[in-house]
Amino acid sequence: PTVLIAGTWGKNSCLERYEHQLIEPLIDQNYHVIVRPHPQTKRSHPTLLQSLKQKFSQSDLVTWDHEPDGMTSMLQADVLISDLSGIIFDFAFLCKKPVICVESELETEGTEIDLLDDELWELRVRRSLGTVITEQDLPQLAQIVQQTTTQINQEQITKLMNESLYHVGQVGEVAASQIIELLESL
Repeated sequence: PTVLIAGTWGKNSCLERYEHQLIEPLIDQNYHVIVRPHPQTKRSHPTLLQSLKQKFSQSDLVTWDHEPDGMTSMLQADVLISDLSGIIFDFAFLCKKPVICVESELETEGTEIDLLDDELWELRVRRSLGTVITEQDLPQLAQIVQQTTTQINQEQITKLMNESLYHVGQVGEVAASQIIELLESL
């Protein structure tokens, strides 16, 4: 399978936290890896990206995606490895492909998250998209990718999408109707 690695940025980014540990186990098993760093990572941690690009420069199994639109990489990939980045939902819902989420600390500074009674939706539904792993699982990442891609449950992903989103495939038409309705009521 082709593996897309794309995460958020900052201290909870899987790429920034685990660097080569995400890539090496995959290329050791001849997986093609597309690394799509968050645009802010390029600005905030250019030396990290330079170091990773240098480390894997001799490998034709690793490619880098810095395009503004990630759809090409998402369509090429069979599985996504990420953290709590929003790309996990884009990938799962648009492509109907599985996600491997690397467990990470949730950034709560400056939020009222502690006031919520329930677990965050993003944390609660991750397992419906694929697999959640920890740092200790990284050496077995190639096997986890293999298991996740063979056990994909597209029905489960579609069910979660339908429960979580409104007017799938018709949002433009519905939004236009609501705007017209609002304008007519003025």
